[in-house]
Amino acid sequence: EEEMSMLRTEAAQAAEAGNKEVLINRFSQLGICSEAADRAAFATSQMLCGQVVALRRALDEAVQRGREAIMQVDATHQHVLTMQTMTETELREQISHTRQARDLEESVAAATGGGGGPP
Repeated sequence: EEEMSMLRTEAAQAAEAGNKEVLINRFSQLGICSEAADRAAFATSQMLCGQVVALRRALDEAVQRGREAIMQVDATHQHVLTMQTMTETELREQISHTRQARDLEESVAAATGGGGGPP
């Protein structure tokens, strides 16, 4: 960019001085610099496109891993809920059996005339 600015300045000075040879030379150099800048811009554009594609792939993979992790957490949560429900059910059954056993003991104690039941 700095070189192109300098060439433009020199071309303007050559035009003012009427020096066609220097003017043509500077325009030629400006064309060469412009082509080089275009090639560099194109190469940069290709590099950036490649990086965008790579980032997109990485993002897609990360999103997929995130989805899989969410599904795994959800499955684990469902398993915990199932286990929790089973535990609550088992606890209720145990309480029910304990009550039935206590009621049976109280019935036996009452039938035998003893006071073997809980206070």
